Amino acid sequence: MRRVSIRTVGPSYGRQRDGPRRQAVERHAMDLVLNHYRSHGYEAEDVGAYSPWAITARKDGTEVHVEVKGSTTTREAIDLAEGEVRHAEGVSTCLIVIDQIELGDDLRCQGGRWRSWSDWSPARGELVATAYRYPLPSGGYGGRSSV
Repeated sequence: MRRVSIRTVGPSYGRQRDGPRRQAVERHAMDLVLNHYRSHGYEAEDVGAYSPWAITARKDGTEVHVEVKGSTTTREAIDLAEGEVRHAEGVSTCLIVIDQIELGDDLRCQGGRWRSWSDWSPARGELVATAYRYPLPSGGYGGRSSV
């Protein structure tokens, strides 16, 4: 497999901008984590489509919530949605980051460096704003602005 380097513009934290490539890397990381938990006797389910965390793993009456981040680059910081932060602040969550994933031109992934933090909760003081949502004020003018 040929390793592909991903070019990012500006001071990004390794955010993959190409949708299919990003999905391939995310799916690879998720599959690694799902298989890991299942190999240890957990019933593991991908819940990311409808929950603010990625995986729910259950075994012997215990439920573990897992947040998974995957990247082709070496990550020293990750991007988190507000829902992910709030959830991890209120519920014991395991954070697993798999970076240095090799991604081929055919979108096949392999490898990756695995790091995990059990009972993880992000420290609000360590969070860095990378995007803002701004509600548009009422009024506004229809059509083009006058120059």
